[in-house]
Amino acid sequence: MRWNIFLSLFIFITINELKAQDHQFYIPDYVNFDADSVLKEKIYSNLNTLFGSINGDIRSCRLVNNGNYSQNIEFFECLKGLEASKKYNATDFYKKQLINAYRILPNKYLLNIAYVGYADGCPIINNICTIIVDEENDTIKFSSPLEYRTTEWKSKQVGNILYHYKNEFNIEVAVKFEASSRYIASNLGLTPLDLIFYKCDNFQEAFRIIGFEYDLSYNGKYKESWILGNTIFQGFNNEKISHDIFHVYTAKMIDTRDRNWTAEEGIAYSWGDAYYPKQNGEIISRNELAQILKDTVNKTPDIDLLKLFETRSDIYDGLSPNVKVKSVMSSLICDEVQKQKGNKGIIELIKCGKGDANFFITIDKLIGINRGNFNKKVKELIERYK
Repeated sequence: MRWNIFLSLFIFITINELKAQDHQFYIPDYVNFDADSVLKEKIYSNLNTLFGSINGDIRSCRLVNNGNYSQNIEFFECLKGLEASKKYNATDFYKKQLINAYRILPNKYLLNIAYVGYADGCPIINNICTIIVDEENDTIKFSSPLEYRTTEWKSKQVGNILYHYKNEFNIEVAVKFEASSRYIASNLGLTPLDLIFYKCDNFQEAFRIIGFEYDLSYNGKYKESWILGNTIFQGFNNEKISHDIFHVYTAKMIDTRDRNWTAEEGIAYSWGDAYYPKQNGEIISRNELAQILKDTVNKTPDIDLLKLFETRSDIYDGLSPNVKVKSVMSSLICDEVQKQKGNKGIIELIKCGKGDANFFITIDKLIGINRGNFNKKVKELIERYK
């Protein structure tokens, strides 16, 4: 009971201090920012303006550092809405709080901002982000810590891709991935993208160099990647991201409302890979997944493939529980679409609209596969696969 009273009093004081400081973020007394009072207030005042722009139109804000401008803008756009909680049905559930501030170089400072809420008597941290402050010619500019945290990394240009990495670099894998990017672009009738690629040990490192020390949604995530615009933060410690580069291209050409994810995942498996790594870190290929599916069908001739397509299956759990048999079957169907209708048919399929209903309508139109003949037709595709 005494703890609840104390916590309620703490929250009351915090909220009122937040209001009293006239900032969109709380500055606790324990923050020992070693800067003179004039500079501190100037940074805080400009940071307050930055937060206002983040939840408005950050691209019109003149406080964003021009160095790596597009990456800085994309980082700040990721901060939009971090105050909101769907679970607690509130747009301002998480309160911004400065938790650390210190000088890292002459006229350069690092700020840590925590987004903290309270529920059921416990604090909940949604996010802790890092913002870099530069003081130049009596002006304040803000940026992501990306450049600061990768300044010692090595770089290598491979075709249209600029790689950043810490230690080892496999040029053969990089060349194959660059070729894969060109192949996908060509099939979709697009110009190959100029990409920036950060090769990270794991997802938490990737997220940290972007500027996120912690994120509730990605707590414990180890093997994932993140893409901001044309910049790839790869958290598998290798030089390719052949699955997601397909999604990067389709995002450039298709409105979100028209994208069919069943088709997109299938083509991403076929033209790229299955995204997820095996225990040894090697990315799973569609070929080995198709072979496992073929072996399963051979061992169980009366298997209901439509049911397998529509429900969760464990046939790939030995490789990764994240792999979906639905996407493997979709990839074989998409191969047949490309074989019969070319890339024009592929583009029509991925643009057919959301949901499996649109997927089935379109593959029936293109290659005559529907729910009624799905088991027969897809089994034939599986049996023909080599």
